[in-house]
Amino acid sequence: MGAAVGGPAARAVSVHVAHERTVREAPTGVTHWVYLGEDAAWPLQAQRGALAGLERMLPGPALAETAERLRTPYLDWIAELGVANDSFAWWSSQLAAKNVYTFLFQRLCALGVAMELLRDDLLVVCSSAALVEAVADATRAAGLDATVRRGGADRDRRVRDAGFGVLNALPRRRAAQPHAASASPDTLLVTWVDGRSFDDAGTYVDPHLGPLGNLLRDRGHEVALLARILPSAPYEEIAGLLTTSAERVYLPEAFLTTADRRHCWREARAFNPVIPEDGHVGGVPAARLARELVAHHRISHAEAMSYDPLMAHLAESGLRPDRMVFPWEGHAWETATIAAVRRHLPETEVIAYDNLNFSRFALSLYPGSAELELRPLPDRVVTNGPTFARVLEAQGFPPQRIRVGCALRHAHLSAPDGGEHGATGGERIVLAAGSIDAAQTIEMVEVAHEAFGDDLLVKLHPISDVDRIRAAVASPVTYADRPIDELLLRSRAMIYTYSVVPYEALAAGVPPIHFVSQTLLDLDQLDPTPDVRWVGATPQELRQALQEAEEAVADPGWPARSAAVVRDALAPQLAACTAAFLGV
Repeated sequence: MGAAVGGPAARAVSVHVAHERTVREAPTGVTHWVYLGEDAAWPLQAQRGALAGLERMLPGPALAETAERLRTPYLDWIAELGVANDSFAWWSSQLAAKNVYTFLFQRLCALGVAMELLRDDLLVVCSSAALVEAVADATRAAGLDATVRRGGADRDRRVRDAGFGVLNALPRRRAAQPHAASASPDTLLVTWVDGRSFDDAGTYVDPHLGPLGNLLRDRGHEVALLARILPSAPYEEIAGLLTTSAERVYLPEAFLTTADRRHCWREARAFNPVIPEDGHVGGVPAARLARELVAHHRISHAEAMSYDPLMAHLAESGLRPDRMVFPWEGHAWETATIAAVRRHLPETEVIAYDNLNFSRFALSLYPGSAELELRPLPDRVVTNGPTFARVLEAQGFPPQRIRVGCALRHAHLSAPDGGEHGATGGERIVLAAGSIDAAQTIEMVEVAHEAFGDDLLVKLHPISDVDRIRAAVASPVTYADRPIDELLLRSRAMIYTYSVVPYEALAAGVPPIHFVSQTLLDLDQLDPTPDVRWVGATPQELRQALQEAEEAVADPGWPARSAAVVRDALAPQLAACTAAFLGV
């Protein structure tokens, strides 16, 4: 564990624990440092600035090992809290949702790693005020002195005090118009909308549920949309496009009142779940970190709870669909929606369509066994193919609620010619495909460029913070704007992080290499089929992975294997796919 403390003559030892906002220079005497925060770009900047010349301890392998060890105890602990706090407010909370990008599990794993790394004159840098205090406590428990540099005023206090009503509610309500009273559709598709939802002619295209609406209409069903306009989109412009489209659309802002929002905000502010002070996950203290999560996410909690009055108002307006379908990732708003539908629309079946999260560490998808009878689960989960159906069942999801569907958005990848080509011509690049997370992309690009130099070509995610990425990447990287399928024709391999793009690589016969972050927990989308991907965290490991990948894909059986993996995960559209949504 920590460094041993000798007898009375032993010199004092110390661990420096600091919030990342306080690190302007290295504390006197520090020789090693470790970053246990969530901004994957921060350590790269620190290495070039405040902590230049010091040895950075890379926690990536230890984080991965700790995540494997804590995964089941964490799911069980949250399930136990669910039993103790069973209520609509609980199931609407981020604590109950287990979304990994609210970082509770990440911070628990970081604390577990810190408890094993403690040594003399180590600097531990954190992003969370609660984690700073937890690491300091662990340091003292190990018999070491702790020097703590806190982050000053809690930056999230502004969020806690701002109130739910500040989120452009009134301008949006004025732009939204209630749907005219008419016969209720039998199918309501819940989806998110922004500029990507319309083609050049202004025709609505669903980037999440694909052609599902038209497939159901072809079977004689009346379909409507419950459209949530993304906060990043210009609300009035998108609302206008929806209004003039051929779709029948319900906008939540037309139904939610100021009184509804105020009530949800009061409920979120008052939320104080029972969390035992001695709560722990696999020996790692968890209560302080859990309480911090609750405090930091009250606005998103209020947003999730607003689905209850929304469903009540929709029911009052005469909406009585036979089924509701939404893209499923296990978020708090989704669980709240299910609970609200069960309350206000008890005859409506709730159907979730898996939104391409194949990793076992997308924890929001997996209920703990103790909460199975209480947690508002979808009546049915329709998967993109057999792969995720197997993952769900293996991880304890009720098998009677699982149906194999098809890849509504990625059917082209399972076409018969998939996986039968790779890099062609004289130019052979290594393609790095960025994720939506800018910091994660920055880390990947810097390490990949060190590995492959001018052979690297970077394709950024279309809705990532492109300006931040380009400004932060210090290496002379070449970026590409061409479609990814064109770039794959020139690629020796694809480096990827948390994204579905490795299936595009496999469909093109290009070997995918998963970049393993030294900061964030691994959410590899090829987790179910590790035999068709390679991994690397350092430049040396990435170069070795490329060599092994190119040797493997030279095998005559590679095209058939890569194509089979794609078809199993992203099944072709067949009549049985639509039937899975209809329950027939």
